[in-house]
Amino acid sequence: MSILSPFRLALRRLATAPAFTGLAVLTLAPGIGAQIAIFSLVNVLFLRPLPLVEEPDRLVGLYETRGGTGYSPLALPDVEDYRAASTVLSALASHYPTAPLSLWRDGVSVEINGSVVSANYFSTLGIEPERGRFFLPEEDRPGTSPVAVVSDAMWRSRFGGRSDVVGQVLRLNNASFTVVGVAPAGFGGVLLGIPSDVWLPNGQAAAGYRWCDARSRGCTWTGMIGRLKPGRTLEAAQAEMDVLSAGLRAAYPATNAAADAERGVRVAPLRGVHPAARTETLRLAGLLLAGVTLVLLVAGANLGSLLLLRSLARRKETAIRLALGAARRQAVAESVAEALLLALLGGAAGVVLASWLGRVIVLLYPSDVPLDLRIDVRVIGYALLLSLLCGLIVGLVPALQSRRPDLVTALKEGATGIGGISGIGQGRPRLLGVLIVVQVALSFVLVTSTGLLARSVANAGRGGGIDPHGVVTLRLRPLLIGASPGRGQAFSREALRRLAALPGVRSVSLGVVLPPFPSGDPVPVGVPGGLSEQTAGRSQDAPAARTAAIAPRFFATFGVPILRGRDFDDHDAAGAAPVAIVSATLARRLWPRGQAVGQLLSVAGKTYAVVGLVPDLGARNAAEPPAAQVYTPYWQSPELVDARLCVRADGDLAPLLPALHRELHAIDPDVPVTEVEAMAGTLDRYYAPARISGTLLGAAAGLALFLSSVGLYGLLSLAVAGRNREIGIRMALGASRRQAVALVMRDAAALVSIALAVGIAAALGAGRLLAHDLYGVGPRDPLTFLGALALLTSSAALASWVPARRASRVEPLEAIRRGV
Repeated sequence: MSILSPFRLALRRLATAPAFTGLAVLTLAPGIGAQIAIFSLVNVLFLRPLPLVEEPDRLVGLYETRGGTGYSPLALPDVEDYRAASTVLSALASHYPTAPLSLWRDGVSVEINGSVVSANYFSTLGIEPERGRFFLPEEDRPGTSPVAVVSDAMWRSRFGGRSDVVGQVLRLNNASFTVVGVAPAGFGGVLLGIPSDVWLPNGQAAAGYRWCDARSRGCTWTGMIGRLKPGRTLEAAQAEMDVLSAGLRAAYPATNAAADAERGVRVAPLRGVHPAARTETLRLAGLLLAGVTLVLLVAGANLGSLLLLRSLARRKETAIRLALGAARRQAVAESVAEALLLALLGGAAGVVLASWLGRVIVLLYPSDVPLDLRIDVRVIGYALLLSLLCGLIVGLVPALQSRRPDLVTALKEGATGIGGISGIGQGRPRLLGVLIVVQVALSFVLVTSTGLLARSVANAGRGGGIDPHGVVTLRLRPLLIGASPGRGQAFSREALRRLAALPGVRSVSLGVVLPPFPSGDPVPVGVPGGLSEQTAGRSQDAPAARTAAIAPRFFATFGVPILRGRDFDDHDAAGAAPVAIVSATLARRLWPRGQAVGQLLSVAGKTYAVVGLVPDLGARNAAEPPAAQVYTPYWQSPELVDARLCVRADGDLAPLLPALHRELHAIDPDVPVTEVEAMAGTLDRYYAPARISGTLLGAAAGLALFLSSVGLYGLLSLAVAGRNREIGIRMALGASRRQAVALVMRDAAALVSIALAVGIAAALGAGRLLAHDLYGVGPRDPLTFLGALALLTSSAALASWVPARRASRVEPLEAIRRGV
């Protein structure tokens, strides 16, 4: 027998049964298509090399590690030392890809993203300018003329695609830069999801990085990218960097504290998202991939059921062929070949469907830049491999059934070919029952997960203790123009005064960081002179809290009540006694038996008097412990320059925004005002991972529920067809039609009960995996589980009702006479 013979026979059989073929392909296509779409996302985020660059597989990113972990920036002098000493890399460049730049356009400040790079940055990547030139080596040094390279998008939007763009002037961070070149179209830098609009040379680092002296060895702010020499490996580069970083630690001990004794450099391929973001990104992608895998399993089980039913219908034909001497392996090969063809057809349809699903994912995915989820060679290969694997696994279902058929029984069957069925759980249909249990159980897991995420998103939208409705936030950035702390705080004070006087404004305040974003790393806290203060910094169990500097009326602006004590006021200024407001969680930890208000609190060695107590703010996910928070007066920190304003309005925010801009511009037109956003939009962006997970898993749950209901309906229809004679005899002996319905429904209930028991156990485990995306709801939320039970039970009852009604309409005499 030729290896192609089973495929030719399977192709003829499928062609003669277009309804079955179409149903099988439509069953499998959504599962494979969803898998391909999510893999396309994984491909972009982790696997696809940078576009436009030369030989992308030789490009590497180099990141500083501290304590053996993390991906930290480096000092520019260190980068220059690594470049001079490396023998494995043919080129090594520095880049700071998130430089905040304020672009003046028509008298208005607009925030754009820039990069500060070394002169050899573009040549390291193998990029040629679209117009003009890139940076010269001497432009890496301070004191040279301010120059810039703009992106193709900036060239077209800011300069209208003018041919004389080279030589034009950009006003960035209150300084003038001459455009010397335009980057090629489609190139936005090496940081996926955050493209650069403008590139500045290292000689202008002070304009793009204001937080420390960019030329100092103690100022860590930039990253490194390198190109491997031909024939050199990633391992060789890592070994060399280990040696070079140890040498730098020894040569410059002043910038390598004892705690950083394990400081080194990690080398990784330059592709996908930044390594520091990979863990969280992989968690979200893994969650989505797990969800669509469950859908594929449901679809595969459904297709297996269809193929098994088709095999049962051909059981007599198979028995005759075997009785005439046909080889058993030929029957198995034909079953597998049929499944493989269906899987390949489903995979082809899935690729088409994936291109549409990719556009949906791009719209939902939490990224400021549309992701390119095109179907490339890697995705096609994945689709082919997935289809073949699915076909082989599904093809084993009818193959196992047809491997050792009972020839005598099969030859005695009537024309229907599916006689001898005495119940759902008896005989060969038992495998069908197992497939249905799998489908219903997996559907329950998906429905429960969707319900948990839906409740989570609803809770996150309420703001985690704040009232986001009617609140708009703005970022004041005097530091970008080099403003002193005095000028910055004077601007912020006047901004508060003017905006509070605007019609329709109920309250105005500011802070360094606004909720729901975390307010920096935790610092040791304790009671002065107490055990907690003495152990702070030496014990992992020592109390710690995040700190936030805020202005008066901050809590009123966000609709947060003061539980005890008072809010900050204008008397809490520089030179006054240090005061603090603490969160409920911190109060419980430090003063479990008494009042927090009136107590003294030590924060990183500084003593404050606690004057107020507020609720915990921020929607905490189920994997996080309650967060302790300390609030200090903004005006008692005269070193602060930038701030974030929050404004609560009585009505619609849209008419208020022009007035806010007008007043702030009137105070100081040079100060950049950026990130103007309604608080509701901020929350939606912050909790986007939970939202996209809930949306896509909800679609997956709906599809799985539909497929499992169809599978249950088909199995019960088969069972009813096999029990027509039994039902006819029962009714002839006096059983009522209601009893006939109950007979079928009882079988369905037994099957669904088993499935739900399995599903509940699996859903409890899945809930723990969702903990990072669950806000205000636990992974074992009883309301969600009860809702999922009700939905699955109702769906199963509906799928069972039609076959049950059909059973009740059996004519007893006709059923007995047919002997079916």
